[in-house]
Amino acid sequence: MFVLNNETFKPAQNNHYIIYGGKNCITSIYNEVSKFHEKKTSTPITLSDKIGRVTFYVLDGSYINFEFSKQPLSRNFSGYAIQGTKKVRKVTFEYEGPFSFDYVTDGDVYATRKTGVVKGSQLLYPDADELSTFRIEEYKRDITTEHSFTAKIKQSTAIEPLVTMVAVKELSVFDEVDAQ
Repeated sequence: MFVLNNETFKPAQNNHYIIYGGKNCITSIYNEVSKFHEKKTSTPITLSDKIGRVTFYVLDGSYINFEFSKQPLSRNFSGYAIQGTKKVRKVTFEYEGPFSFDYVTDGDVYATRKTGVVKGSQLLYPDADELSTFRIEEYKRDITTEHSFTAKIKQSTAIEPLVTMVAVKELSVFDEVDAQ
């Protein structure tokens, strides 16, 4: 772990921090070993591993266009483009090397996404990744909103069901970010 705060940024113990690391980089994973590759403009990334996985995050982008030297083995999108992306879009695909790919997006690309650890007055990045650029998103935990709730229970038999409890999961901004 290493410290990410400085004189102007002090983390709050009650807040939650998501840290994106490695701007303009992607992560390739082969045999459970992660490597970071910097993406240069108009230059494809070439991977020589036999079979691996690429993962990266696109933040605040409206599109991502891809070019592949051959079809990925699997991917979490279809075709060669992703349109209308959300605030955060996780992109991942498996490849068989040698493999080259290129992408163009109007968003910011980061190689990793981690949950920051607050210890005392320090925000810690939870891994020893060799990265030097980070984006920190802070989510306040003390802001809540009340919503009305109605449950309608349908039954298919004449026997009246005995309902003693209904559970409702709390949805937070952090849950939505985690689902990406």
